[in-house]
Amino acid sequence: MDIMAALGGGSNTTVNTLAKGDAVTTAPQPTQPATRLNAEAGDHVVTADPAALAAGSAAVERTYQVFPYYQLRYGERGRAFSASDSGWLMTIADLDDAAALSEIQWLTKVLAARGMPSLLMEVHLRHLAQELDALVADGQQQWADRAERFRRIADALQ
Repeated sequence: MDIMAALGGGSNTTVNTLAKGDAVTTAPQPTQPATRLNAEAGDHVVTADPAALAAGSAAVERTYQVFPYYQLRYGERGRAFSASDSGWLMTIADLDDAAALSEIQWLTKVLAARGMPSLLMEVHLRHLAQELDALVADGQQQWADRAERFRRIADALQ
């Protein structure tokens, strides 16, 4: 199910913004349909960058370890959505802080309506930042701004 469609249109600003090139602060990542990560994810784009996908996957695993609630509440279907949502979040990190914050606040509200405490988004963003930091430490400097953006947004969600 497409989250945006389920909410009567929801926010598709990110797809439109990335398509127009507005508010993009870093070189955009390659994208792919979210359905490549999760058949139920809907009609939006996620990163296709292998390093970003690996970082997102590692962040999902870390978040699931810290919060067993995820697995108990959402099961494997939830894990698939965590993967596609993380892929989407990686594309959001290409936006400026205000646009990225707006999109992440929107997703946080959508997920809260489905029973996910907003604290989990804040922690997951920190995990994403830490995984991107590991890429930076390996010499992939293009992830540094995105990691910092995730940290700033996590702080704003507190």
